Amino acid sequence: MAKKKVVKKSKKKVVKKKIVIKKTVAKKRISQKVKPKSKKVTKTKKRKATIKAPSRNISLVLKNLIFFTILFILSLVLYMATSNPTYVDVFMLLAVIFGAIILAFVIILLVFSLLRAIKD
Repeated sequence: MAKKKVVKKSKKKVVKKKIVIKKTVAKKRISQKVKPKSKKVTKTKKRKATIKAPSRNISLVLKNLIFFTILFILSLVLYMATSNPTYVDVFMLLAVIFGAIILAFVIILLVFSLLRAIKD
């Protein structure tokens, strides 16, 4: 019979050493003289209050007024054309919202036109 060799593995202990590095910072007293800030005098020019209503703003208000008027009319047409109660409610709500926005743009247009009339 053949004999089997038994090999024993030796158990080695692995020791890990922690290296701790300590840094010491020398404490120095730093003294600085604080200079008082000089006060700067700023002069403001008084301007007369001017009322402006540029034509660019008026054209922008007109474009938005036309856009929301088209949306308002479209939502009213769809409100009348549909028979489903859900769609009827949605289109009526949209018509009310667009109507309020149209009213706001009409008020803004009136204010701009009055400003232009006062300016001239």
